[in-house]
Amino acid sequence: MQPILEPMAVRCEPAILDLTSRRLLAMWAIKTVYLLELASRQRYPGVRAVEGCQPSKSEMGWLLARLEQRSAKLIEPPPRSMVWLACWDCKAPSVENRASMVHYAPSTALLPTPGGGEVAGQFTTLAVGFAVFQVFTVDFVGAEHREAVTWNPGPPRSLADAIQLIWPCRLGVGDVAWPRPAFPHDSFDRLANWDRKLRPEVA
Repeated sequence: MQPILEPMAVRCEPAILDLTSRRLLAMWAIKTVYLLELASRQRYPGVRAVEGCQPSKSEMGWLLARLEQRSAKLIEPPPRSMVWLACWDCKAPSVENRASMVHYAPSTALLPTPGGGEVAGQFTTLAVGFAVFQVFTVDFVGAEHREAVTWNPGPPRSLADAIQLIWPCRLGVGDVAWPRPAFPHDSFDRLANWDRKLRPEVA
């Protein structure tokens, strides 16, 4: 992963991402989001204004089983998961141009079911330097059992040119060029909340 991610995250070097690279980046992003959420819940219980969903046993089991594969072609994110990729100007001009390397913004994403209830998934924005991953995951076993709808709103039109879906890989889509237009340093909340389409209460 380091040869792919480090030039993007640290130096904002342009990259052409093939299918294998996108699969590995998506798997890394999902794994990192799971671990950050588990660590945050353990270290800051009840303190955060917004908490993401705790990864289910089925999600963690899928992740661990796939990470044991020796071939990159066999490493695949869990069913129903989605990952987008964007670019954010992580350098704050007011702090001697130093980079804020990691930003993490979780949000709950609800999937309606035919019975009128909902299955809670997680939509998380994770910025590592210039590279921004937006990850949706859900307990896919519970979602299938309750026949929950597919969560796939896609970014609003106002942001569609700046946010690229990298997982699942759509048929007919070739290599993906990164970066797309970068979000300014003061626009992280706009990116994380998809122009308030995901969490309208956040200004």
